[in-house]
Amino acid sequence: MDDDYFNSLPPFRYCAPRLDDIENVENYAPGGYHPVDIGDVISSGERDYEVVHKLGHGGCATIWLVRLGAQSPTYHALKILCADNDDYPDRELAIFEHLKAVASDGHPNVVDLQDSFKISGPNGLHQCLVFPVLGPCLQNIYRKTGISGAVRYDLCRQVASAMAYLHHHGVCHGDRRLYRKQYSL
Repeated sequence: MDDDYFNSLPPFRYCAPRLDDIENVENYAPGGYHPVDIGDVISSGERDYEVVHKLGHGGCATIWLVRLGAQSPTYHALKILCADNDDYPDRELAIFEHLKAVASDGHPNVVDLQDSFKISGPNGLHQCLVFPVLGPCLQNIYRKTGISGAVRYDLCRQVASAMAYLHHHGVCHGDRRLYRKQYSL
């Protein structure tokens, strides 16, 4: 074949099969996910978090199980937000800071922010949020084993209580993107 044929082909784009537990690798680009490997140490400047395991991903972040301390370690969930140019990462942090300021006693069904900081990487500046490790994704449990009626009722009660708490303190839970199916923590 001649060179004109190859020059007229569209640029190659990798299209991976849809895997629910794996994020799109093309999102590891400027403005996207921060590349992380097991064993990496991510520093807040005051604390060093060692990456132990990947917990999951969403449309705007990856979440990692991290260990803090060597002698008597504690474990946390580290959410590394995409390096988007919009203000979403700052808004999420602002909500947690607002809740801490107006309701320092917290709520048993609303996660507490334990630490926040920014890191710079090849894809930009990333907001990092540190939370306690809670448990498995309910969607994964439901898909694998199902959830009984009594447990569903209790979960709905807890979600309604958490939403009432958020609304009482001026926070409205929502999503800035159009709905699309994704599995996240």
